[in-house]
Amino acid sequence: MKLGSKKIITFMFFLLGLVALVLLIREVTITKLLDQLYSFGPAFLVILTIEILSNGFSNFGWYYAFKPKHRPPYLRLFGTGLASLSVSGALPSGQAGELFKANMLRGYTKSTEIVSSLLLYNYMHVLTTSLVVFFAALFALLSGAFEFKVALVATIVAFVVLFVTALLAIFLRAGLLEKIFTKLKKQPIKFMQPSEKLINSATEVDERLKNFSTNHPGDLLKSGFWLIIGRLFSILEVAVIMYKLNLDYSAAAVAMVFATTSLANYMLMVLPAREGFLEGSTYMIFGMIGFNPANGFSLEIIRRLRKMFFQVAGLIIMIFIPQIKQNMPDETKVKD
Repeated sequence: MKLGSKKIITFMFFLLGLVALVLLIREVTITKLLDQLYSFGPAFLVILTIEILSNGFSNFGWYYAFKPKHRPPYLRLFGTGLASLSVSGALPSGQAGELFKANMLRGYTKSTEIVSSLLLYNYMHVLTTSLVVFFAALFALLSGAFEFKVALVATIVAFVVLFVTALLAIFLRAGLLEKIFTKLKKQPIKFMQPSEKLINSATEVDERLKNFSTNHPGDLLKSGFWLIIGRLFSILEVAVIMYKLNLDYSAAAVAMVFATTSLANYMLMVLPAREGFLEGSTYMIFGMIGFNPANGFSLEIIRRLRKMFFQVAGLIIMIFIPQIKQNMPDETKVKD
């Protein structure tokens, strides 16, 4: 597969997503959609505030994923995180956003510390989200407010995701990076062989991930705590949207919508572009749990508008965020 084919595939997914979005709008009717969005009105500012708070608290999760002596300033991390939102959807699983973060932090701490902190932070993000989603689905199941089979399936799927995510901790402690690079060193294509420096860096990252929970258990707990707080604000966002759309905003309904749409979002993260797919999944989910499917589409459109706002804001921040330091410290002199 040629290098340029990746861009072609991404573009094809983008076009496919746009077609799906147009078909959904046609099915829901543009008039009803605009009426619901218009009724939301100034409350959109509340949604933007909730998202800022969610990102702000979640940013502490990344802050505490660094070793104490290697932590960049909190505001630098916060600005970098917001700026990365403009590119996070360019690759599956938000990989482009993580590469951008790593690049913007060069010169603020050791490169191995950046890589290991991002690996740990992303794992903790998925783990805490899976935990909150599971308890939200379980709460909806125990409330008896939904058809038992539907709520049970949602709870089982959420538990499986949480269980698999928890097992991934084994791989974080298995020293896989060094093993992968060592095997690549033995393959015959010379320009693809990693250097000894890269292998040594991979070994350092592996050791960092393996020992972080033992050497810094308090920081790991703080990271998880703030990430959970960030997810609670995501639940609050669902509650506000459902309230403003005159939907059932009871605790059980909000928990069910948050859990099921979050699960759908994770399943769709493998796609290079998700425009249209998220709206379609929420449309179907609302129908499955006994709500009007058109309302699910409206909810996802509002979240899409919020995402678009922060993508634009991210581009602006990307322009004005302080430039990468040129006087990068000698990593060999930075001690743990």
